Amino acid sequence: MRAHGFDRATRDLDLLVEASAANAMKLADVLPAYLSAVTFQITADVLPLPDKLIRLPDQYMSEVDVLTSLAGIDFRAASRRRCFAQWGSLRLPFLAIEDLYESKRKSQNPRDQLDAALLAPYLQAV
Repeated sequence: MRAHGFDRATRDLDLLVEASAANAMKLADVLPAYLSAVTFQITADVLPLPDKLIRLPDQYMSEVDVLTSLAGIDFRAASRRRCFAQWGSLRLPFLAIEDLYESKRKSQNPRDQLDAALLAPYLQAV
């Protein structure tokens, strides 16, 4: 939400990744450098599972969720539509706002439903 200008201070981070053994190896290498306390070992046999959620604790965020799918979102199509934002020296990809809205709208989480309601007027104006 914040990448699109909506400040919602949840202090969590959701990472949507393609479910593959190659990504599992990349995440296992990268995440410890950016998270304060990675206690879950991401392995090549766990990440490729469909609809997988791996919840990681972090001292600065309430949680970091590594997701291999999102409701209503095709990973490859969303990857082609992604946008980017700069965070320090990192260029980070984010879901396009239309995909963010669809994932929030199709979620069963009440907080996500509120986010979808917040995003809807913005999308109608664009």
